[in-house]
Amino acid sequence: MNKTLYPLLLAVLNIFISVFSADAADNGGEYVFRRVGYSDGLSHSAVLSIFQDNTDLVWMGTYDGLDCYDGSSMHVYRSDFSSGGSLTNNIIYSICQADGDNLWVNTFQSLNRLSKGSGEITKAFSFKGEAYISSNSKGNTWLVCRDSLYYFNTVKDDFILVDDSFIHGEDPEHRFFVNEDGEMMYFGRDDGKVRIYSVSSWKSAPSSVTIKYKEENFHPKPISDIFYQTGMMCFVDQDKDLYMYDTARNTKVYIRNISALIEEYGSIGGIVPFYEDFLIGFNANGLFRLKAFSKYEAEPVDRNLRIFCLYHDLRQGVIWIGSDGQGALMYEKKYSIADNIILSSISNNLSRPVRAILTDSRGGMWVGTKGDGIVYFPDYKKGTAGGEVITPSGRRSVIGYSRESTEFKVYAIKESRFRDGVWIGAGKEGLLFCPYGGIPVKIAFPAGVYAPDEVHDIYEKDKNTLYISCAGMGIHKLTLSGNKVINDLNYSFYFEGREIGLFYAMKAVGDSLLYAGSRGDGIVRLDMRTNEYSVISMRYLYNEAIDDILSLCPASDGSLYVGTVSGMLRLYNSGDDVRAEFIGKKNGLINDMIHGILEDNDGMLWLGTDRGLVKYNPSNGLAQTYLFTAGLEFGEFSDDAYYKDPRTGKLYLGGNRGLISLAPHTPEMVQYYSNIQLRSLEVAHEEVRFSDYTDGDGNLVLKGSPVSFAVTFAVPDYRASGLVEYSAFLEGYDKEWSVYTLDNKVSYTDVPAGTYTLRLRYKKDVYDTLPEEFSIKVRIRRGFFRSSLFMILVGLAFLGLLGYSVFSYRNNRRKIQEARDSDKAMADFRKRLSIAYADTYDNASVERSTLREISDSVTSLLAARGAQTEGISFIGPEVPFPVYTNYMKRLLLVIYDHILSSGGSADLSCEIEDKSLHMVVSAEKKLLEPLYRAVSGGSAHNLSSRFCEDSTTQLDFLCIAAQQGIPERIDFDGKNLVFVFNPAIQRNSGATERDRLLLLESRPEMYWLLSDILSSDYEVVYASEPAAALKSLKHSDANLIVVDAHLGISDENAFRDTLSKNRTTISDIPFVVILGNDKPSHNLGSELVSWSDSYVFVPEGMHLVKDVISRAVDGKKDFRRIKMEELGSLADDIVCTNEEDMAFVRKTIQVLSENIAREDLGTALIADRMAMTPRSFYRRFRSISHITPGTLIKIYRLEMASRLLLDDSKQIQDVIAEVGISSRSYFYKEFTARFGMTPGNWKSSHGLSAEPMSSK
Repeated sequence: MNKTLYPLLLAVLNIFISVFSADAADNGGEYVFRRVGYSDGLSHSAVLSIFQDNTDLVWMGTYDGLDCYDGSSMHVYRSDFSSGGSLTNNIIYSICQADGDNLWVNTFQSLNRLSKGSGEITKAFSFKGEAYISSNSKGNTWLVCRDSLYYFNTVKDDFILVDDSFIHGEDPEHRFFVNEDGEMMYFGRDDGKVRIYSVSSWKSAPSSVTIKYKEENFHPKPISDIFYQTGMMCFVDQDKDLYMYDTARNTKVYIRNISALIEEYGSIGGIVPFYEDFLIGFNANGLFRLKAFSKYEAEPVDRNLRIFCLYHDLRQGVIWIGSDGQGALMYEKKYSIADNIILSSISNNLSRPVRAILTDSRGGMWVGTKGDGIVYFPDYKKGTAGGEVITPSGRRSVIGYSRESTEFKVYAIKESRFRDGVWIGAGKEGLLFCPYGGIPVKIAFPAGVYAPDEVHDIYEKDKNTLYISCAGMGIHKLTLSGNKVINDLNYSFYFEGREIGLFYAMKAVGDSLLYAGSRGDGIVRLDMRTNEYSVISMRYLYNEAIDDILSLCPASDGSLYVGTVSGMLRLYNSGDDVRAEFIGKKNGLINDMIHGILEDNDGMLWLGTDRGLVKYNPSNGLAQTYLFTAGLEFGEFSDDAYYKDPRTGKLYLGGNRGLISLAPHTPEMVQYYSNIQLRSLEVAHEEVRFSDYTDGDGNLVLKGSPVSFAVTFAVPDYRASGLVEYSAFLEGYDKEWSVYTLDNKVSYTDVPAGTYTLRLRYKKDVYDTLPEEFSIKVRIRRGFFRSSLFMILVGLAFLGLLGYSVFSYRNNRRKIQEARDSDKAMADFRKRLSIAYADTYDNASVERSTLREISDSVTSLLAARGAQTEGISFIGPEVPFPVYTNYMKRLLLVIYDHILSSGGSADLSCEIEDKSLHMVVSAEKKLLEPLYRAVSGGSAHNLSSRFCEDSTTQLDFLCIAAQQGIPERIDFDGKNLVFVFNPAIQRNSGATERDRLLLLESRPEMYWLLSDILSSDYEVVYASEPAAALKSLKHSDANLIVVDAHLGISDENAFRDTLSKNRTTISDIPFVVILGNDKPSHNLGSELVSWSDSYVFVPEGMHLVKDVISRAVDGKKDFRRIKMEELGSLADDIVCTNEEDMAFVRKTIQVLSENIAREDLGTALIADRMAMTPRSFYRRFRSISHITPGTLIKIYRLEMASRLLLDDSKQIQDVIAEVGISSRSYFYKEFTARFGMTPGNWKSSHGLSAEPMSSK
């Protein structure tokens, strides 16, 4: 080609690029990367291939599966040889369109055809050697394998050999493609010719299909590599010249020579056009951009990437990059609605929230902070260079700024129209004036007049008159002479008998009206000419919180927008009448605490909330939330910090990290509207396949009535990620459309039989007056159980059982109430047990046993009690493993007892995986479900027990073991209950001398339990025959006898005689009796108690066993509960049993008290102050309490706040800060949840005003 034609061809290039790029008009802006990785559900970080189907879903072939991505969720397909229809291999080399609604998935071993409808592999094809496949958007497919060429015939449903002597060169994947006419175009390596194969029909029998072949001269030089996608081919010839070829226009354009790039960076993984530029991905050396505006000079984008492939999403303007080790990356032009100024990026010490913003007439920007004073930029249009920090003590450069010891909180900055400087509203300093180039000077008040502080807004009416709003001292009208106040009129406003004194926002409308928003009592409308006022309250129309005003914004149409802690109001004034419109979560506001409101030049509202920036369109009521999207770098905005530049119309909002600026006319994001795709279906809370529940017309058919179902859906929109909001309407069932939210799942419960239409909508901006919609018919059919015949049978059965139902009604109600009471009692009992025995398995005995040995001992015990144990099968293998032997026996006892008592059977097996023991119990689902609930700490109501005495106590201690990580986890899949155990460790294995305890116990399960409980402090000797055991005491060194009264049930007289004969021996040794629900007769029980040194009832007193026995031995241990008033109701949740525990708790409370104001107060900080590791502290604390340290900190803060609020001199916000809570909304929510009322109501209930009122 004659390179002198370059300018002309360049113009042609720009024309057809604009046709193939939906975003070609968007020429400016920065490019950005977005990564799709493990956190998004990606199966592997090595992405070998990428393909986008005709529904805009992106398919990624990785080194460990096939992934389908819709922009919000990922579905992964992998090999599963236990069921049919899965991939033959997980290494995916390429993906392309197949016939119909299918995809070709080329794996390491074979070629798979995937049905997108069913999600299954419908057919797999194997070839000798590597197979390379290519197709067009219609699914016309050609395949090259070794020296053979095939095409896919849809009638035969197979590949048909075309040429068995086809020479394809070294890398056929980069040498051929299929155009939209179905022609296979192969480019030889030795010449510049293109070899074209075609078939006469794709839908005819192979015998009637004619194969056509032709050769054409394409390029004067041999071609090295081609990179083709959707009608556009980039190719590199023998001289390393890069061209682009448009197959539709048959136009070829020279770009540049890239030999130097190839020589330096190696082989190429992909080349694609992108807007007016080109992107080249090198396999080992990253991504480069050839920039059109500089004659396609190469610019490195990211040299750290290893690239397998590039894919151009032409519709959405995104380049997808398949990388080695970094997952999939999206490369796109940055879309940003705002410019960010992050103060900490200017100086590390500028970390306080922004509370005031001003741009002055000289081009300077003033940013007021809550503690760091004023940050001033002399020429903000040119950036932040030359910035200063201004406080009453001076002006300093932001470079190297260090915070002063005294905070300077700035809430308002207003440029004076009559003076050479700005007015400043501050915290304790009150009202100040700062001349240009000077420092803030406090305004002087007359002698004897208390200068107002906490000034949140300022209105300069004329050169001598100011109005200021104060948080605590109301609204003031100040008359000035120079920098002195000569008159201070402090207005007294009343509403329902209360004086209103706490104000933030204040806006003047016209020359006469002033609106002031109070914190809790609505809006005061003041006539500045007559000083008459009225109070506008909406609490009785909406809710009490609606009167807590944070922001005000007079609109261009004469209405007034009011931001509150519970949504936004739009007020319309007509004389003395006020009409209100409420805007809240039903309008799409995901957070209804409105800190700031601004109106742009297009009439759009911009709201600063606790959870992002909201754009609201008053004309259609649509809202769009930007939370760390569209270029926003923070999401929490502040009170007072909202400002519109009267000269430029730009909008500014401040927040916890800095401020943002918005253009007066915010451009819309370039829009591409994809269709909604159904992604998953749940029926009766179980995920199922759509294909199993759809008919031939694509309708959703559900059987059974009523039915519960849920549908997950998504719009494959990758540029608007996080901005797409959905609404749903089940026509025939719902009364109205749901509110637009980011949630892409809709659920319905108990829908009756009938025909419905599920309609789904989505929007991406507030301009979407006609949102995109999708609909599908939903037919819910009655099953047999809903037919007339079934109803007749049910009626007859009902009449037959009516008598029994009446009889059992009261009995069932009694049982239900008993079960509820039992659940409550069990929860309380287990809480006490978990505190008392938090360290049980730090001291339990460990043996290296096989599961068969333990299982046999348990089945033998059950057989002796009459159980038919043939239903229990141990199927091996016999692998020795260190276990807590007694625990394992109790676990199998509960399991076997339930299985055999229910008349069922079970198989027990085990295996070692990753040094863990996996014990598997296989049985029917109905048998395993109640077991799973019970051993996981839930209800044991449906657990059967005929052969285990006191199974409830055994179960309680199994739950305690679960709290201590034994087993490591419990899994249940409906067929198998799997217990995973780590190797047991004998922790208390030292040589410490312990007392010997003789335990007289006839029940093995109780021995297993008591042995674990007591083995940490005693050497437990077991005996089941009282006579022989007591006789041997004369020659034994046992220090203690523990007798279970259950021994005397079978033969009380013999038991009494045995004890009587050994009274002398018993009297010399501490003697403790255990009494249960099945205790012997009253006489024998009384005798045992009278002989004993102490006794304990089980299971009620099981948590006191250690302490009762300890007192009987030496009286050293006294069960004491520390009571601390500062913990309030939490005092009952901390149990101390010795001086060491009490000292630990006192130290913890001391650290809490000393650091309560710190926001970072947590387990790590407390542990550090107590010279412990966080883990050690956590375990130590949990040994004496069933609550976590985090719960203690939260409730301690709330208890302290409740006391501080009773100090009438403190504001609620001050109390919040004093207890270390940064979020006012969080504090209100948690305080209300704990005390049943808001902080303001708490003060009022104690006879105090909701906020303090300083003297005027």
